Amino acid sequence: MARSQAPRSWEGVGNGDREVITNWRRVLDVRQEFEGRHPEHAEQQEAVAAHEGVFERRPLTYRELAERATGTNDANQAAAEAVRARTPGAPAAG
Repeated sequence: MARSQAPRSWEGVGNGDREVITNWRRVLDVRQEFEGRHPEHAEQQEAVAAHEGVFERRPLTYRELAERATGTNDANQAAAEAVRARTPGAPAAG
């Protein structure tokens, strides 16, 4: 099982159920050992710049931030654009 399929929320681990957490820990340990022996099967993970608020469902990665800042070289402006892009009904950049 891939790491990306592991639960990422309190509810996902049965509200902290020890057996659920222990099971997932074992599954992930097996996966990590497998990836250590077979690095070609390792999942690529993006570095996350923001994961709360409007980024809860779809985190803002540094790659996306860099792509948005390409034209202006302004990370703050790029982050603001990303917030607007994820906020329903937000006014367009201007």
